[in-house]
Amino acid sequence: DSSHPSSSFEEVNKLQKWKHNAKIYGTKNVIYDKIFVAVPYIIKKRIQDTLLMLSITSLFKLSPELRKRKNSLKVEKIYKKYHPGKFSGNMLLFKVKSNAVKEINLGWNPHVNEIKTIMLKGSHLDAIDCPENKENVSIELRKFIENKGL
Repeated sequence: DSSHPSSSFEEVNKLQKWKHNAKIYGTKNVIYDKIFVAVPYIIKKRIQDTLLMLSITSLFKLSPELRKRKNSLKVEKIYKKYHPGKFSGNMLLFKVKSNAVKEINLGWNPHVNEIKTIMLKGSHLDAIDCPENKENVSIELRKFIENKGL
């Protein structure tokens, strides 16, 4: 109901917020944000990627959402280029018994010569708080360091 005092107040607040954002990020960016609020995520993501690839974004200050997407694309690009080598040493791996990943070495086999896996009680977040685990970790670390590996 437009006669209700709070609804007109909300409209004034929305307009003020829009003007404020337009001043900071530029009118084009604010219009972009307004238009794409209801667009499905995949379409929105592709449009963002296209804008960023065309470097149109250099014409105006990026909104927080576009900045986040730009950084996300940079990380994806770096991740695709990265191919880890094989570590020439040995590895001591601590794993909790409740870990959802059933593979004993959590996928580290291709990257390390030899792995010794120590099973701990508890979950990933509380394993180090268990007194028995603290003792086991300290003993195994000491052995590993003294033996310079496994």
